[in-house]
Amino acid sequence: RQYGPGEGTNVVAFHDLDEDGRVSREEFSEVYAFWSSTTKAVVDGTPKKFQKYQLQDMRELNIEDLPARVKSKMLKASQKLEASLRQGRAADLNSRGAGDL
Repeated sequence: RQYGPGEGTNVVAFHDLDEDGRVSREEFSEVYAFWSSTTKAVVDGTPKKFQKYQLQDMRELNIEDLPARVKSKMLKASQKLEASLRQGRAADLNSRGAGDL
């Protein structure tokens, strides 16, 4: 695949943790592991009924192209999950004596 003139700079910047203009093997490994584990968590955490909408090439993703009914269901599911996670986080903080969020 060919990328535009700024893509090389973006790729280096993404991986260049110490911002020295170079990407060491350690930096690449750390960023790749973080990216990979985040992607796996997102894929694994996607409800089964929405997994068919996950795309291999994220450059092709255009959420606006999904049917309105599907977008609405996805939004409701994500809001429900976020509320659940926030409640769990608040309960965890309160159990540790951290007080209100």
